[in-house]
Formats: sequence, C-alpha cells, structure tokens
Amino acid sequence: PKILINILPICGKTNRIFIGKRLEDLKLSIVCGKLKYGEEFDEGGMRLIKEDIGLDIGNSKRLFFLASYNIIDKDVGLHLVGIMFYVVLTE
Repeated sequence: PKILINILPICGKTNRIFIGKRLEDLKLSIVCGKLKYGEEFDEGGMRLIKEDIGLDIGNSKRLFFLASYNIIDKDVGLHLVGIMFYVVLTE
C-alpha cells in the first residue's frame, strides 16, 4: 500500500486548525502527502509541513499521533494507509 501522512496544524493561541485552499481548484486541504521510501513517519511529517506551509517545526517530538486509517478499493486496485498527526504551533 501507499502510505499517506496527514497533519493538522493547530494554533496554540486560538486552538483553531489551519486549513489551506488549493489555488488550482479552490478545494480545502490540510498538510498531507506520501511517505517517501525509507522515511520514518515523523521525518515525513516534518518534511511535509516544511513543503506545504513553509514551517520548520524543529523537532519531531512536536508531532503527536492522532489516528490511522486504511482505504481499500479493490475495483480500482487502490490501497492506502494513512497516519494522521497534529502539531501545536506557537510563535
């Protein structure tokens, strides 16, 4: 299966989740992407935060596990496993 990483960035002051709007189709999105070969979950999460929203959280200990999920669609040959984290953003 392909491994996906999702991250919910939460504002430490307001406890609100940051959600982005994609420019190409105006759909709402959270920080997400595929885990690269040989990458640990937290390494992938830190990379995706940097790539998607330009933030360096500095330490993988700031990522907290939230949930995992498994999506299978045998009709189209799709199998995805997702790992979801959250990170509380400060100054």
